Amino acid sequence: MIRERLPGDDAQLVAVENAACLLFAEHGYPELAENGFPDVASFREMMADGTVFVAARADGVPVGYAVAIGLGDWSHLRELSVHPN
Repeated sequence: MIRERLPGDDAQLVAVENAACLLFAEHGYPELAENGFPDVASFREMMADGTVFVAARADGVPVGYAVAIGLGDWSHLRELSVHPN
């Protein structure tokens, strides 16, 4: 299911991002694998000006997310991450 982010999702969304980042190292981009979020506050800073859409399992646990921000008359996909498992 796709839904808007709830504040209680943030720790799991950081875990999703950090797990997804590890895939970059496996595909030749080790420097990108180190670009995860060190904490929930960093995640919240990144998404502060956007709308976060969460992909969640049937039990509500987030497994992915997208952050959209407005750019003039357009929307821009700022971030997209999906847990690799």
